[in-house]
Amino acid sequence: MTNKKHYINTSLKEGVLTLILNDPQTKNAMCAEMANQLINILSDFSKDSQSKVILITGDNDSFCSGADVRMMKANADVSSNKSKLDPDPWAELEKSIKSNLTEPTSDEIEIVRNITKHIYNLRKPSIAAVNGPAIGFGMGLALSCDIRLASINAIFREAFVNVGLIPADGSSWYLPRMIGLSNTLMYQYTGEVINASEAYRLGLVSKVTEPDKLMEEASNLCSKLAQGPAYSIAIIKRLTQLSSDINFEESMDISGIAQGIAKKTNDHKEGVSAFLQKRKPSFNGD
Repeated sequence: MTNKKHYINTSLKEGVLTLILNDPQTKNAMCAEMANQLINILSDFSKDSQSKVILITGDNDSFCSGADVRMMKANADVSSNKSKLDPDPWAELEKSIKSNLTEPTSDEIEIVRNITKHIYNLRKPSIAAVNGPAIGFGMGLALSCDIRLASINAIFREAFVNVGLIPADGSSWYLPRMIGLSNTLMYQYTGEVINASEAYRLGLVSKVTEPDKLMEEASNLCSKLAQGPAYSIAIIKRLTQLSSDINFEESMDISGIAQGIAKKTNDHKEGVSAFLQKRKPSFNGD
C-alpha cells in the first residue's frame, strides 16, 4: 500500500495559516488530488478559531502553473464525442444556460474550479504571495485571494485561450473589476504574459518585492491582519463584494447596516478604549 502524496505543506503560526503548493514535477499544477487537499484545508481553516488569516504561495520558484493538463486531455477526449455545437457561439452559450446544461465528464475540472468559490466565501482574509509563474488557473487562484503580493520573478497569464478554453475560474468576474474591461479582454483574448511590474501598474498586485523578501513582506501583512478585529474584517470583505454589483445609494444603505453591526462588537469597544488610553488595541475577534 502506497502512502498518499501530500501536495500542500501547511504551517500555523500566530493565527496565520501558510499553505505552500508543492509539486515540483508540474510546477505546482493543480491536479484533482491537490485540489481536494486544498479544499479540505480551506474548509478546516474556515472553522478553526485559531486560524485568522490564510497565506497561499508556491514552492520551487513557481506559484501554480495551472490545472493539470492530463485532466484537460481526458476531458477533451470525451467531449469530442458530443453532439455538434451551434455555429453561433453566443447562441450555443445562451441555449446551454437556459437548459442548465452541465458537463458530466468534467468532475475533476469542477473540483479545481470550486477552489476559487471556497476562497471567495471565506470569512477571513486570504493573501497570495506570488513567487513565480501564475498561469491559467494559477492566475485565477491568485485573483481569488483578497490581496496579492508578488516577487519580481512573478508572471501572470490567462492561458486558457491557448488550449481553446475560456477562463472559468472566476477570472471573468475578478479581472474587469481590477484592471478594466479593455485590459481584461486583451489578456484573455491573447493569453499574453503580464510581468510583475505590469501587474503592479495594472493593480493586479499590491506590492512587488525582491524574491528573498516576498515571504517576509507577506508574513508581516498576515500577522497584522491576524491581530485585527476579525468580525469587522469579515464584514468589510462581504460589504465590498456586495457593493461591486449595486449602486452607490444601495451601498450606502448596506454600509449603515454593517456599521450598526460593527458597533455592537467587543472589538469596537476595545478599539475605542485603546484609542482614548493611547495604547495598542488587543482585539479578540468578537
